[in-house]
Amino acid sequence: MRFSKAALVLAVVALLPFSARAATLEVGDPLIPAGLGAGDTFQIMFVTSTATQMNQNSPTTTPAQFADAHVNAAANAGGSLLQGLGTWKAVASFDGYPQNHDGTGVAAAVQEDAVTRAPVFGLLVRPDGVFLANDSADLYDGDIALPADGVGPNVNELGTTVNPNSWTWSGSNADGTLYTDTLAKCGSFGCGVGPRAEPAMIGYNTDFLAGWIHGPLIIGGDNNLPFFGMSELITVLVPEPASMGLMMLGLAGMFCSRRR
Repeated sequence: MRFSKAALVLAVVALLPFSARAATLEVGDPLIPAGLGAGDTFQIMFVTSTATQMNQNSPTTTPAQFADAHVNAAANAGGSLLQGLGTWKAVASFDGYPQNHDGTGVAAAVQEDAVTRAPVFGLLVRPDGVFLANDSADLYDGDIALPADGVGPNVNELGTTVNPNSWTWSGSNADGTLYTDTLAKCGSFGCGVGPRAEPAMIGYNTDFLAGWIHGPLIIGGDNNLPFFGMSELITVLVPEPASMGLMMLGLAGMFCSRRR
C-alpha cells in the first residue's frame, strides 16, 4: 500500500490550519463574544467549580504548578464548555515558600504575581460572554467595568453562575501583585498562595471591585477553595473552503495511488 508523495503533501498541508493552533474557535461558537469575527482574538476567565486545599507538601510540584493543574483539569473535565482551548493559568500570586518545614523543597518554587503569570492581551470575558476587561491594566485596576459591574467573574467552566460571597484563592493585591503583610504573620514570603496551609489572601468571585482578587481576608491553606482560570489567547476562525478542497484533493490522490 503506497501513496504518492504529492498526495501526502496535499493532505498534510490541507490539515495544517486546523491543527496548528490549539486555542481556536470557529465562527458561530457560542463562546465567542458578540461582535467578533474571523481573525479576532479574546480570552476567557472562569472560576473552577471544584475546590482544593493548599496544604500539600510535594517534593516535586510547586504550589503554582499544583494550582495550574487544578485549573486545567476543571477546564477539560466532562461537561466543561472550555474543553480543548489550550493551556490555562491560575489567576493567583504565589509566595515561593519552600515546600518542607526544614526549608527544602522544589527549587523552582519562586514568587509569582497574578498580573504577570496570567496577563490579559485584549478582550476578556466570562464563559457566558459577559465583558470583564480590555487588558491587564483594566482587569487589575480595582474595578471591573460595565457591563460586568455588579456581577464579578463568577461563572464556572460549566456555565453556571456561582453563589454570592464565594471565596477563591488569590494571594494578591488589587493590582495583581503578591500580597504581603507581616502583621498577619505571613512571614517574609508574604500572603501568597503556598504550601503547608500557611495563611493566604483570598478573593470574592462575585465582587466587581477590588474584592474579586483582594478580599481582603486571609485564611489558612487547609480550607477548600476554587481558583480563577485564565485562558491563552483564543483566535476566531472560519472554515476555509480552499483548504477543505485541498484536503479532498489530497485524499483523492491517496485513493488513486492505492488503486494503481
